[in-house]
Amino acid sequence: MMLPFIKHAPVFDFSSGIDSLSISGHKFIGSPLPCGIVIAKRTNVDRISRAIEYVGTLDTTISGSRNAITPLFLWYAIKLKGLSGFKKMVDHCLNIVQYTLKRFNDIQWIAWKNDFSNIVVFQRPSDKVVEKWQLAVYGNIAHIVIMPHVTKAWIDHFIDDLIKIEFGG
Repeated sequence: MMLPFIKHAPVFDFSSGIDSLSISGHKFIGSPLPCGIVIAKRTNVDRISRAIEYVGTLDTTISGSRNAITPLFLWYAIKLKGLSGFKKMVDHCLNIVQYTLKRFNDIQWIAWKNDFSNIVVFQRPSDKVVEKWQLAVYGNIAHIVIMPHVTKAWIDHFIDDLIKIEFGG
């Protein structure tokens, strides 16, 4: 959801070689219910389609069924926010990513991000911090996904807590 709104981001569509694209509507878009969209090349869709006799059509859903309300939630969120709204959301997230990296750098805590990403990866803190903040961890790294609701104040609170727990400050 972010790449189309980031200046100089790589093209990521069917013409660039992908076979499918999925978007979680309940994450960045902000649908109140878990939902998503999968767009795939016709050849891939045809591989999973099955004739459903009682409705007289092909079913191309992975689960064999679909919720009727979540597409409406997605449509409403997209119409409500519009292209300019999504651009503002992406800009906000990327600004908070840069702020988060600066805060980690200020305390000399190893942290980085990939280009065009809203995920800040950092050196895994103690289990006390991991448990308190319910951090996603893998081996000796952790990460924070910067979503539209994350603010500088939230990052400050996290970093201040990290300092207090890790450095006793």
